Amino acid sequence: MNLTDLLIISTYGAEYRGIVQYYLLAGDVWRLNRLEWVAETSLLKTLAAKHGSTVTKTARKYQATTETLHGPRTRARSQIQGQ
Repeated sequence: MNLTDLLIISTYGAEYRGIVQYYLLAGDVWRLNRLEWVAETSLLKTLAAKHGSTVTKTARKYQATTETLHGPRTRARSQIQGQ
């Protein structure tokens, strides 16, 4: 919690990407959707605790919408804009 927000987000993202890259060879990487949820929730809880806020407020603060082939998806931003 002593790290900057950007470094915390980058660390969580790197850990998640590393695990996904390892399991891509298995062909059923879609099973990692639970891991994605857990990682994102953990990230939001970490940032909320650091700033003395709630997870909901933190999620709204870092929320971003991305267009995909299956329609718009809402996720936490991978980068903090403006820093």
